Amino acid sequence: MLEEAEIDHADILIALRPGDPDNLAICQTAKKIFHVERAVATVSNPRNVSVFKKLGVNTAISATYTIAKIIEQASTIENLVNSLSIEQENIVLSELLLTGKCAVVNKKLKELSLPKNVIICCILRNVDMIVPNGETVLQEHDKLLLLCPTALQECVLDMLTAQGLAS
Repeated sequence: MLEEAEIDHADILIALRPGDPDNLAICQTAKKIFHVERAVATVSNPRNVSVFKKLGVNTAISATYTIAKIIEQASTIENLVNSLSIEQENIVLSELLLTGKCAVVNKKLKELSLPKNVIICCILRNVDMIVPNGETVLQEHDKLLLLCPTALQECVLDMLTAQGLAS
């Protein structure tokens, strides 16, 4: 099947079979025999994600795991609009909506005590996209696009959505 697809030296192969063993075999064969640079596979059993990665699959995606993370995020942080894990789930890109209850509203970014490896990439305000700097004042209804290590996401979101802090 892989020979017929002429995948020799392809940049990427994506295995989408319903069975984990099939997807693993396809990815390993593609990388070892056909010299495919990157192999991506869907994984039915979330426990197999780490196994696939240890066995040479560059990216293993578990729909079950992804949906569970979305449900967990939706149930814990009401202001979180979207979240995307990237770079082996070590980095997360989050979209956060600021409400009038957030203590950071009407504050300049330089007044916030965010960890140094957290970046507010841009602010979506009405129809405008703002590339923020230290002088940028956060406003109610701003959507912040944040980039941070996954381990810090909850802490950073808590800081930005905290209520009732003195100005």
